[in-house]
Amino acid sequence: MDKLIDSIKSQIPVDVDGFSCIKTQNILIPYMEIGIECLIRNISNLNLFFETILKLIEIQVNDILEITDILGVTYDITKEAIVDMVALNFISISENKLRVTDKGKEALKTQKQIEIKKKYLNKVMINLVNGKISDGYNTVLENANKRSVCLVEEITVDKQFLDANYQMINQVFKEQQEKDSAFGKNNITKELYKIVDIHYNKLVYVNNEVFIYKSEGADEIQMHFKSDHNNEYLSCLYNQLKQEVNPCLEYFFERNRDLINTQTDHMLAPEEMLVEARNVAKEELKKKDDHNMNLDLFKSRRYSFSDKEYINYFIFSDEIIFDRLIIYTNRINNILTKQVFQELNRILKKKTVVIIYDKDEFRAKENLEYFLGNTNINLFVIPSENVKKTLVFFESSLKIEIEQRIIKAFNKSISYLTAIIDFKCNKSDSEFTHILSEFNIDSKISQRKNDQVINKPQKKRKKINQR
Repeated sequence: MDKLIDSIKSQIPVDVDGFSCIKTQNILIPYMEIGIECLIRNISNLNLFFETILKLIEIQVNDILEITDILGVTYDITKEAIVDMVALNFISISENKLRVTDKGKEALKTQKQIEIKKKYLNKVMINLVNGKISDGYNTVLENANKRSVCLVEEITVDKQFLDANYQMINQVFKEQQEKDSAFGKNNITKELYKIVDIHYNKLVYVNNEVFIYKSEGADEIQMHFKSDHNNEYLSCLYNQLKQEVNPCLEYFFERNRDLINTQTDHMLAPEEMLVEARNVAKEELKKKDDHNMNLDLFKSRRYSFSDKEYINYFIFSDEIIFDRLIIYTNRINNILTKQVFQELNRILKKKTVVIIYDKDEFRAKENLEYFLGNTNINLFVIPSENVKKTLVFFESSLKIEIEQRIIKAFNKSISYLTAIIDFKCNKSDSEFTHILSEFNIDSKISQRKNDQVINKPQKKRKKINQR
């Protein structure tokens, strides 16, 4: 169970004294990806050929033919070099005589040549919450949809903003040079000279997580981001939630009125034994790197370490020995996430999966058909009017009881999941046997197997030619 335990351990939120983490909320941070039209200054060592020509002109050898004879090259080569040097403003030509310009004298003195060229600096990422600018080539982006929770943009990106942050943009340009070069920092010869304009821009998002904690003695919450320098995101989120809720944050709160009206958090006091078992198991989990972990404590009947723990049992189901998977729920839309559906499709290749759901739940049937189809012989989907809770049985190994609860914050309702993990569950569990009996599950599975045998096409026997 190493992979399973490692994954669960990595998701455990940090402890906050007097508070318990009740929810992990994905939240998208807005960025503006832009391309910048700019002028780049390239500083390089003075070409030896150019240097020799400049020195000859300075000692009055200023005829092209004479320079060609001295250098021992063809006239065309000398002429091409002269054309390039005129373009660089190193020399000027008057009456077929060459003269070193001030810029040419400076190049001779410093042994450097400077070129100004236009460039499009692409994939520049601007954080629209804190204004930080970074290289976006290795940034992992997240697609936003209408149910995504996103922070609202706090910063406007325009030419004035870019000019004010010239140094950060120049640093991004240097980082891109370093990544593109096999020689790393030693090959950085170009620098930003002037910002001309914004070439393109598009709004993108980067995923982050906010952990919501509930006070153990009152209906008070705290929030902490998984990644948040100087609590910049946290301050922004608090300020935006206190105002009239922007559509970007609408799904931070629960919108199901039926759930809000039937669930109140203060009515559901936590069971102390389950809390204690969870805390003991959490401490034991910290010892896993020492290879001294007591698995019996991890497998004790307890509250889950996080609201996402139950998903791990689907992802790492190969590490659990079970016969069938039975899901009994009135919260298809909340419990069966896209990731869970992906894992169910994988499990269905080897195992029988039974899903019993509340037929009145909005779009439950449509979502089941969309993600799982209706042709898999290992899948049994049973609608019912009497499903009032959520139970997941990895038969013979694990029972997960999931509740969706409500807490008030910012004068609105926030829903969260709490789960009881029970590895001690077996086939004699009263709820398990009741579900098997009420919905005739064994009979349905046996009937389908019999139908398969009856409808299985018979192989044609090859005729043997008799002589």
